[in-house]
Amino acid sequence: MLKRLFKSSPKTPPSSASPETSFEVEESSEAAADQAGIGIVFQIAPDGGFYIKSMELGGSADECGLLEEGDCLISVNSKKAFGVPPDIVTRLIIGPVGTPISVKFRRNVVLDNGTCEFQYFSPVLTRGKTAELPKPAGVGIIFRGGSDKGMYVKSLAPDRPAAQSKQ
Repeated sequence: MLKRLFKSSPKTPPSSASPETSFEVEESSEAAADQAGIGIVFQIAPDGGFYIKSMELGGSADECGLLEEGDCLISVNSKKAFGVPPDIVTRLIIGPVGTPISVKFRRNVVLDNGTCEFQYFSPVLTRGKTAELPKPAGVGIIFRGGSDKGMYVKSLAPDRPAAQSKQ
């Protein structure tokens, strides 16, 4: 059985940290109206790590279901984020609404025998709130590959044009 080493990020900033140890990437003054983040407030720890302090309900990070408070950001789109200044991490995360962003997080866990282990999660998130993103494009045909290397219709998505045409 696994137990969390960091159940949540610190409620108060460590004494060695500056007063601006928490920041919300979404609210950055650098973000234009058509720019967005992934709905995370980070806590910067003395080790230079960006730990999830909270997630915006309905934001991309919350909706993915993999991330938890206390998880540490390792990279953004394969670029190092651990120990990098906040303004650079903000520029890596903020981008056009609806665009994908690949992030890697580390979770610290303690095993029953008392040893520590890292678990890594690498979701691809979409910038902006999930409810505000454009609906998927396409006609709604789901294909399957045949043994003859041909493509065959497996099913139709019920709310898409292919199924609605009834042809």
